[in-house]
Amino acid sequence: GAVVGSWIVKAIVFIQAHVGGFAPGIIAATHPFLVMMGVNMLMVAPMTELLTRVGSDNVFRPGWILHNISEGGACFAVAARTKDMRMAALSAGIGAIVSGVSEPALYGVNLRLRKPMIGLVLGGFIGGSVAGFMGAKAFSMGYSSILGVVIFEKTIAAIIAGVIVSFLVSFIVTFVLFNGKETK
Repeated sequence: GAVVGSWIVKAIVFIQAHVGGFAPGIIAATHPFLVMMGVNMLMVAPMTELLTRVGSDNVFRPGWILHNISEGGACFAVAARTKDMRMAALSAGIGAIVSGVSEPALYGVNLRLRKPMIGLVLGGFIGGSVAGFMGAKAFSMGYSSILGVVIFEKTIAAIIAGVIVSFLVSFIVTFVLFNGKETK
């Protein structure tokens, strides 16, 4: 795990250096897969180093927050499309957005139903890229949820734009692809 995690961190640092604004989008899009591999917390060290050296984090924290927003958006679309999973999808979506806990949304709804994963990944990538190109920067550690937008201080408009785009894209894509009949 430590070896694979170090490769992933090196890849992320390389991506950030070479693709600029797309980096938070790539983090947000790939984060569910990092969670599934159990290596998502390996990003804390480079995130802390980035905050210490530069004074802000323009990659990891925006990507993590926007991943959770995308999880919630996909769950809300599932809730809108189905009756038998409505309460589970709503509670998992609220949990991802408000508390930053994405595992119930990921494992209980989005991965289980497969098609919402497409909305989740696209929402994270597009919203993260919007926030990245608008210059979203976290200036301290904080929650990976909607409550964490305050740590973006003077770049709060950029992260809010990313939040809106992440939610809407993941919701719309999931709503279009998922017909609500695939829950059993």
